[in-house]
Amino acid sequence: MSDEDTLNQPQEPGSEEHASWEAQQEKLWRGSVDSGGPHHLLSTLVGDWGGRCRLWTEPGKLDSDEEVALMGRPLLDGRFVLLEYQTVLAGTPTRGAMILGYDLAQKVYSCSWVDNWHLLTKTELLRGERLTRTRFGVRKNRVAEGQWDSWLELEVDDDKLTITFVVKPPDAAAYKGEQKALVRKTEQATSFHEWWKNLKKTGDICPVQLGHTRADLRELLGEPDDASTMQPGGLPLIFKYDAIEFHFEPGSDGRLFLIYNESEDGICELAIQACATTGAG
Repeated sequence: MSDEDTLNQPQEPGSEEHASWEAQQEKLWRGSVDSGGPHHLLSTLVGDWGGRCRLWTEPGKLDSDEEVALMGRPLLDGRFVLLEYQTVLAGTPTRGAMILGYDLAQKVYSCSWVDNWHLLTKTELLRGERLTRTRFGVRKNRVAEGQWDSWLELEVDDDKLTITFVVKPPDAAAYKGEQKALVRKTEQATSFHEWWKNLKKTGDICPVQLGHTRADLRELLGEPDDASTMQPGGLPLIFKYDAIEFHFEPGSDGRLFLIYNESEDGICELAIQACATTGAG
């Protein structure tokens, strides 16, 4: 008999068998919390996250691209994790919550999801499995013939979290309906998002300036989320914070000459460029 089988056999409280059953449950639970275990993956969702939430109501048609804030908190000593988020979907202020867990007996991830945009007053109950080391998916148990199907995929890798809502119409291919791309909030990440929020509101890029060096930008916004392929000399030409690109001239003293962003369709949404390179200041 496997360890998991014993979880399905509750014994009479107070009996020797029940005490043994409880000890077995505790052993399995502790193993699941260890690095690489199912509950350890859930624990990496805990924290304060921020990023972008994108919505597609048709395949390839981006309807909205808004900021999203998400908080992950442990429940019952980490047996479950509560994710609470707020964003704007198609112009509607949206709040939602997910309780995520892992059923050691059935060997499946579980999710209880509510929100005021997709679900209104409904509670969506989803179950699924681990897909990779950093990713798991949950979906409905049954979908009636001719009905829409949908599922969630969550991937967390260090300080990046992606939550994708996939929809499948009847007799049509599945497509990405919504995606939250988040980074774990730190003092550095907050500095960038505050800068970006101010730029959208006022059009002012300060305290960033065209002509700044890589070191200047790191001091202001922290380490970038990504960088271009290293050039000879070991220095990247592009720093990327969230979806915003900061382009530098080649060389160790290369200066910032372009701040750029484009949509997933390749349409330029932001381009702030220096007419001529200048020193920082």
